[in-house]
Amino acid sequence: MNKSEAISVSLDELLDENINVDILCFTEHFITAGYESLPSIPNYQLAACFARKESKRGGSCILVKNGHRFKELNQIAKISVTGVFERCAIELIDYKIVLACVYRVPKLSNFNLCIEKIQIILRTLSKNRYDNIVVAGDFNVDLLKRNVHTLDFECVFMNIGLKLAVNQPTRLKSQTCIDNIAHNFTKKCVVKVRELELSDRTAQIFKFPVQTIFNNKYWRVTKRYYCKENIIRLSLPPRYQRLLSCHINNYSVVMDLHEVKAVISLVLALTLKKRIRKRQWVKQWLLKRERYTHLNLLKEIQLAAETDDIKNYFRMGEKCFDELLQMITPYITKRDTCMRKSITPEEKLAVTLRYLATGRNIEDLKFSAIISPAAISEAIKITCRALIYVLRDYMKMPTQAEEWKIISNDFGTIHQFWNCCGALDGKHVGIKKPAASGSMYYNYKGFYSIVLMALVSAKKEFIMIDVGTNGRVSDGGVLFYTKFWEMYQQNTLKLPEPSALPNTRQTFPYVFISDEAFALGPNLMKPYAQNVLNENRHIFNYRLSRARSVVECAFGILNSKFGTFQKDLPFEPDTASLIVATCCYLHNYLRKNANSYSFSNENGENGNNINRLEDLQRTHNRNPNCEAKAIRENFCSYFCNEGRI
Repeated sequence: MNKSEAISVSLDELLDENINVDILCFTEHFITAGYESLPSIPNYQLAACFARKESKRGGSCILVKNGHRFKELNQIAKISVTGVFERCAIELIDYKIVLACVYRVPKLSNFNLCIEKIQIILRTLSKNRYDNIVVAGDFNVDLLKRNVHTLDFECVFMNIGLKLAVNQPTRLKSQTCIDNIAHNFTKKCVVKVRELELSDRTAQIFKFPVQTIFNNKYWRVTKRYYCKENIIRLSLPPRYQRLLSCHINNYSVVMDLHEVKAVISLVLALTLKKRIRKRQWVKQWLLKRERYTHLNLLKEIQLAAETDDIKNYFRMGEKCFDELLQMITPYITKRDTCMRKSITPEEKLAVTLRYLATGRNIEDLKFSAIISPAAISEAIKITCRALIYVLRDYMKMPTQAEEWKIISNDFGTIHQFWNCCGALDGKHVGIKKPAASGSMYYNYKGFYSIVLMALVSAKKEFIMIDVGTNGRVSDGGVLFYTKFWEMYQQNTLKLPEPSALPNTRQTFPYVFISDEAFALGPNLMKPYAQNVLNENRHIFNYRLSRARSVVECAFGILNSKFGTFQKDLPFEPDTASLIVATCCYLHNYLRKNANSYSFSNENGENGNNINRLEDLQRTHNRNPNCEAKAIRENFCSYFCNEGRI
């Protein structure tokens, strides 16, 4: 194959009317090769033609495919004609800007001057609000290699001038100019010169980080001929394989492989805009929330005065719902924007209460609330935080002795266990396995959980809760991680001084009652073990169990009223703890404000609760101190004598 044949085939292929290339930049090498008729090539029109004054050869030219109108920008042309740029700039109307320039400076020291001129032209174009700028022309190799990133441009080399340069018998020197396209259009197609010397014997090495075409691989391409079989070697996506096959496949000898890739890069840079599939912002039916939301149905139920249905839906009456909504509205309201309407506080509260009441999958809730699952999850978190804040006064640890005495009097009046300040117990709340947690939350029951520790009053209201301790911690030791235990150990609970019980002058300390999961202490009573029972101790266990039933009742109400406890919470431990705490605060609020919120309605008069909340593990052989044993014996003696019922 001789030079002219190789060049002719490459040129004919590139100028084929089916090839989707709109702009071509040719150097004077073409004139040397005998292509004096380049300006009259079919399918293209001459946009600009220029050469040095002393040149005896035809010079360079810019060709634009027919159908694209263009005009010369005189302002930029004047900037160009300064000895640095020999010629002009053109504008393709309704298409893009093409700045055509030829760099002919005798000294490498003039690089900075060339860069300054290019920057001036780019600033001029930017003022005219041209976004897509393509700089086409003959640029010095060193200029591109050193300064292309300074201009925030990328470089794509044309195939024809490079082909001629490679076929020359002499090496390509560092100051030699070759055809190229520098562009800021896609910034995806890049071809960089890795070596400055080229010849027909030395392979030209290119680096192609073309993300969308070459699958993020870097290609070291040596000089070889391209043919049909080499399409597979390119590892191109099917779309680009078809593109090559359509236009190049008919030639037995066409271009070198690196030239083919350069052409592909040029085609993409100038004509093939990357089609980015727009992600759907929101499903269309979710935008019709005002029409399909469950709140519309609830309004119809309210108009029909079906109060029981409202209570069944939210686990509270209409009055309580409206009061909660009024309290939390300032904390969960978001502004409407020009892009979309925000989710209203009423919708957030409704979907949160519905989730707490049923424990339904969030994917299911979206069909009734007409809110996306992601937005529902976020709404639940925000609303739960707001509910805990506005209901903070409904669960307060006593800070004065008189407040503890009020709780103690309730236990004495209702359950005949005087000097009792609360019933203490804990439950395992199932959660999904947290990510990268190993067995940290895996409990002795065989599932992942967090622990809810609670102190309950005689009215089945929570005095204190501590939630979030991982279920792996030994159950008796869970108490040691709570703020309550810290205050208990430091004697900062401000319990009343020991006082006499009814019908006796003997003083007894104020105590908390618990089950076998906790250690006996001077202020913490637990039942006698089964292996040491006698008649008196059996009576003590009965009285303690009768008083301690309030904490079991409270947990039973939680489980029955809030269906979210019926299954493992599908959240991370922090969010699960937030949901559990919210249910406890709502429990106290409803105990004070809702007449129908009672234990008997949920689990029967006998207090038997069937729930998903698992008991703490019972422990034995705690070896309590003598003082704690003596206090328990005194209570046992009192219940069998002066305090018997």
